[in-house]
Amino acid sequence: MLAEKPELKAENVLNYIDRLEKKMPGIRGHYDFLSEWCHPNSAGHYFTFASLDRSTGTVSLSDRKLYGKDLLNAILGVYLMLGLIESAMERLDSLIRIIAQVHSAAHPV
Repeated sequence: MLAEKPELKAENVLNYIDRLEKKMPGIRGHYDFLSEWCHPNSAGHYFTFASLDRSTGTVSLSDRKLYGKDLLNAILGVYLMLGLIESAMERLDSLIRIIAQVHSAAHPV
């Protein structure tokens, strides 16, 4: 099917985010920040749960640590995008129905 219709090939989500970056500068940085923060690696765990005492070099872990204004900015950024995302998902749902109808008409069962 892809040989006949290469435009149907799935793309990496980062391609879409990079395209969106051209229309809404800063989106890629926001996405990268959220990805790093949510990923269970050292930076994600440290920034979310740890505090460093620079005088002793001791790291303390807590489930109550706040990430400060960066966390607030990350959350607000997501909420500000909800309208755009909802609109895009509605268009995608509509396109999926059209594609299914066209496919069904071209290849009846």
